[in-house]
Amino acid sequence: MLEILALIPWFLGMGYLVWCSWPEIRILRNEIQGTRHLGPYIQLINLLQRHRGLYFLYANLPKEARDPSLKKALLALEEEFERSANRLEEMILQEDHHRIKEISGLRESFSSLGLKTFSGDPEESFWRHTRLIERLLVLTETEGHRHGLFSDPDIYVRTMAEVALIEIPKLAEILGRIRGLGSGYLARGSINPAERRQLLRL
Repeated sequence: MLEILALIPWFLGMGYLVWCSWPEIRILRNEIQGTRHLGPYIQLINLLQRHRGLYFLYANLPKEARDPSLKKALLALEEEFERSANRLEEMILQEDHHRIKEISGLRESFSSLGLKTFSGDPEESFWRHTRLIERLLVLTETEGHRHGLFSDPDIYVRTMAEVALIEIPKLAEILGRIRGLGSGYLARGSINPAERRQLLRL
């Protein structure tokens, strides 16, 4: 009986500690879950950027100058995008059906831009890829807000989240556009004044 009574203050102390720490633990768990989810979004953006640039280069080359390894690389990127989209859908399946529909829509839009399915102009392909990337950037930012990464009480965490999830991906996207357009124009062998202005603006 005395041993049980001696343990009561310990239990009360532990209970008080858990009660005080629980909100912080919940915030931390939510942020960790958010960072786990953001990886696949960033991977999809990266795959889209690589496919966009490679396709623009491939489509602007004369048919006789097209290297078979470029075609093989494009098809490999398309398969990897499909696998990554599947992983992301599995991850968010239990949480939000609205986001599942978004990812399914992105996947359908991307499949229409595949090497075997797209037959339009290289410029059209480039800007349709770009719109998909912009949609994914918005989804990434929404995910950060949803998991409280931009409202953390610690200003250091908030700043790092904003830089990592908003500013760096935007900068990488601008660099990707410059690299993709520049490679395509070089492959084509000519650049008109409007295209030059576009590159300079970027």
